[in-house]
Amino acid sequence: MGNVGITVTGIMLPENGYVGNTAKYAALDKDQEYLRVDIIVRCVSAKENCHLTEFDFGVQTKAGHDYPAELSGGYDLKGLFEGGDIESGKSMTGSLLFVIKKGESGLVMYYPRMFAFGGSARFLLGK
Repeated sequence: MGNVGITVTGIMLPENGYVGNTAKYAALDKDQEYLRVDIIVRCVSAKENCHLTEFDFGVQTKAGHDYPAELSGGYDLKGLFEGGDIESGKSMTGSLLFVIKKGESGLVMYYPRMFAFGGSARFLLGK
């Protein structure tokens, strides 16, 4: 999509065991759970660096709910996707966390989350 190539390498739902009580600021409500999406992002631009953050990703559900990715700095976990500048030809890996309502189905991750001219990339996450 644009100057970036994105590959989903894994998903886990629910991922409450992995996250546990590493959240720094808020606990899950009883009707919520964590979704983890592992990604590789490549900067395919031949001339310039690419810039993106976890907030560039979102998840939509069959019921029409929209969930932004959680801020990586809100968790004491290694391996979360923090984003930033990616040099031309280089890659960045990590996990995105989403807090979603339990029982959601038809999960689709998309990039970019905000309105973009030219559309967005969508990744069917199953369930």
